[in-house]
Amino acid sequence: MISFSTKSFRPHNYKWKTIKPKKRRHWLWRGVLLLFFLAVFYVLFTKVLPSVKVIITTEMENISQNFDVQLTVDQTKVNEENNIFAGVIVLVSETKETEFKATGTKNLGDHAKGQVVFLNKTGNPQPVTPEMDLISDQGIVFQVKEAVTVPGAKVDDQGQVVSGENRAEIVAKDAGAKANNIFGRVNIAALTLDRQEKIYGMIENNTSGGTDKNKTVVSQEDLDQAKDKMTKDLELVVKESLSKKVTEGLIISDQLIQFNSSIDSASVEVDSPAEDFKITLTLKAQAFAYNNKNLRQNLKEKIGQKLKPGQTIADLEFGSLELNIKQVDFNYGTADLSIKATFPVAENIDLETIKTNILGKSETEARRYILSLPKVKDVRFDFSWSLNNLIPEKENKVIVEIGKGVI
Repeated sequence: MISFSTKSFRPHNYKWKTIKPKKRRHWLWRGVLLLFFLAVFYVLFTKVLPSVKVIITTEMENISQNFDVQLTVDQTKVNEENNIFAGVIVLVSETKETEFKATGTKNLGDHAKGQVVFLNKTGNPQPVTPEMDLISDQGIVFQVKEAVTVPGAKVDDQGQVVSGENRAEIVAKDAGAKANNIFGRVNIAALTLDRQEKIYGMIENNTSGGTDKNKTVVSQEDLDQAKDKMTKDLELVVKESLSKKVTEGLIISDQLIQFNSSIDSASVEVDSPAEDFKITLTLKAQAFAYNNKNLRQNLKEKIGQKLKPGQTIADLEFGSLELNIKQVDFNYGTADLSIKATFPVAENIDLETIKTNILGKSETEARRYILSLPKVKDVRFDFSWSLNNLIPEKENKVIVEIGKGVI
């Protein structure tokens, strides 16, 4: 008998996956937007934003004129037509302490001494003081220790002239053994030569007692050199302080600065033994400040009024002012100057016509055209916000000036 095996079937739960269609990329729109922005960028930087300054250098010659100018702090006296301009006095002071090496040498040994008899063959008494130099025949200088008076000569009972005499102790002016063993005559340097023949001294015994003892000291030269160096160092500081103290628009010329230096203190005195020393110095300065731009422009206009027809001074030409000080009185607040003003003068050219003829041209075409004009030496183009260095077509985007090329 045939038997069949029967399996039971169970239903299965199948989950069907839904395949979603991919999103369509908007590459086309993105490309359109990119092209749009590129087009806007191109238009902005080739048509809308670009501007240019054209600076033309022409053949020039310098013209100079001398002016007498006064600066004054009294605003009521300012008269620029008559070359009287406003000025301001600025005061500053700087102090500095510096240490220096002593380089002087001095013999600090003992001074030689001796006795001298003064003779006076005139009829008048002669005082001799410690301030008077007594010069020996050997060239050594002595001084009396204390003041004495040499009486005048007298006539004795026999009618003979007897010289007036007086003794005194003398001391060598400088220390050292070189003043030992000096003898003979000493002349009083303060007297005239004819009186020295009649009034003089004779050393009774050789001088003695001088010794040598050389030491490093602060010499007067050390002190002077230290003062000069500190003054020069402080001048730079003072000038910087002056420039910071003036208001904007004003300048101070070096010729209008007056310095005054003084040593406040020194650690040692001149000729005192020392290896080094310190000094404290104060440098004071007063100066005239003035508006240089206004002064320069005023003199430039005065020169411009005397130019020949067809000549001009370019707007960008600053020229030069050479100042010579005639008199400065800080008490009255005036400074009298002689100024040589020099400005380059060019033949006048029609800038508006040049501007019209270069609108819309390339830099190369505009350069070729401008350089072909008479009296033109060079030209420079300063482009702003430009991609292609084309001269804008709008006149308000183009500036044409006469200048030096590099300003």
